[in-house]
Amino acid sequence: MPDYEKGQKEYTRLKARLTRVKNKMKENPQAVIKEVAYAQKIFEDVGFPDQWNNWVRAAEDAGTQIRFAKVDSVSYRG
Repeated sequence: MPDYEKGQKEYTRLKARLTRVKNKMKENPQAVIKEVAYAQKIFEDVGFPDQWNNWVRAAEDAGTQIRFAKVDSVSYRG
């Protein structure tokens, strides 16, 4: 059974971590994906918050960023 109080504390901490890593997504989109995986492990123990989609969306955005970076590096003919 998930512990609500522990879950709230973890949610607050993980939300701040996600915000920090998202602010640097252009430099390191892989860090966002790692942070989402880290949060998922914790949420599996304490329970998933209603706003779990924020982490899902961040991982999707990071994946898109990585794919576009690969396309840009291949198509660049400077």
